[in-house]
Amino acid sequence: MDAFELQVSQKQDLTFNFSKVFLKKYGVDIDNLLKKPEFLQNGAFTNLSLLISDQCPYTIKCICFTSFSKGAIENKKIIAGSIFEQLNKALGFIRSNSIIVSLSGTSDEITDEDKPVFSLKPIMEGLVNAIMHRDYNLNSSIFINIFMDRLEIVSPGGMPKNITKEDIINGVCETRNDNLAQLFITIGLASGFGLGIPSMMNEYSIFTTRPSFNTTENGFKIVLPNVSAKIKAPSAMGDLPDEHINIVMDYLSKNPYVAKEEAAELFGTQPARAYVILEEMLKKGILKAAKKGKKKIYSKNI
Repeated sequence: MDAFELQVSQKQDLTFNFSKVFLKKYGVDIDNLLKKPEFLQNGAFTNLSLLISDQCPYTIKCICFTSFSKGAIENKKIIAGSIFEQLNKALGFIRSNSIIVSLSGTSDEITDEDKPVFSLKPIMEGLVNAIMHRDYNLNSSIFINIFMDRLEIVSPGGMPKNITKEDIINGVCETRNDNLAQLFITIGLASGFGLGIPSMMNEYSIFTTRPSFNTTENGFKIVLPNVSAKIKAPSAMGDLPDEHINIVMDYLSKNPYVAKEEAAELFGTQPARAYVILEEMLKKGILKAAKKGKKKIYSKNI
């Protein structure tokens, strides 16, 4: 365990306004939390308390570029405050400068857009991973770089000794900040079972591109590809099965339309994969499409 967490903080005039509200939503009382020895040593706040305080000196620097490389900047922001406030605001910056979809829940269909498109779950996994495992002994920020074709999350601190990229992809987990990690596990933002990176890879299984990871002695970078127009075509998944066509047409014989969410339940698959199937049926002239509010719906083409 890195000694950083339990060292007495050089700053003692700390407030916890954001963390108090944030943690309360997860059933954690800040006053009781701060009485624990990992947060308070002999009446003095530790660095772990510093991290969740409003005075946390570490930051996340967010940049949105206009193209595929570092050049013209469209938007930028330095995010300070409690690590939980930084998590919220970093996600907010990404939302403002891209399109975020939830592949396992309700979302707009994935199409070509002026903004890059990213999946929510890998973003959350990447942000939590960066905050939870970064090396706080290094005087550097977490960087979020948004390009037209990818999103990069760069955190200070390389991987622990004897751990390889292949290990973390396979779920091998070794924490740098044990107590901070336990706090994230307590509130349900981390599993503690090494599921973060593998679930991130699994989320991209229906796409033609996958996340990549780069590591140096003092840094770790997660690269999440833009998923717009990168869903595997049915031909890449095999021919469009008659079974899927029959299921949809049977449903439409009893209902006026179907959306990808209903189709996902019928197929027993993710909404994004159901969307691909419905779109293929649309291309083949089996279905026609319309809009119901913001939702795309499909009906028989008769």
